[in-house]
Amino acid sequence: MTRGFDRRISLIEGDEQIWISEKWYIKYNLPNSDSNLGIGHTMNDVKKIIPNNFSVLNEYYESVHNKMLEVMNDTQKISFNKKIVETENTQKYELMRMVAGTLQHVGQINYIRSLIENHMVYK
Repeated sequence: MTRGFDRRISLIEGDEQIWISEKWYIKYNLPNSDSNLGIGHTMNDVKKIIPNNFSVLNEYYESVHNKMLEVMNDTQKISFNKKIVETENTQKYELMRMVAGTLQHVGQINYIRSLIENHMVYK
């Protein structure tokens, strides 16, 4: 989810992703790519994502979160109907997808967690 936040905020702001500018890809042992967002990854691709340590997950999220707050609190950076060249979507649409995508991911995580904890009853 953090990679998605990073991408969308960078599109809205018209700036480089924090993933690239702060070199987070190095801390995750991944190549320098702003387009690798985890979409369509195979199990082998996922197994290659090995952060240097657990705190890297939180540190990257905190950096992106702070950038999100900075952008959202700057009324000059948000113009809901402004088109983003790379996606041809409006800023409003990208913000909506950020929220909708997050809710979908949280639902998926909860579903998997319930499977792992054996809370699902099969009939």
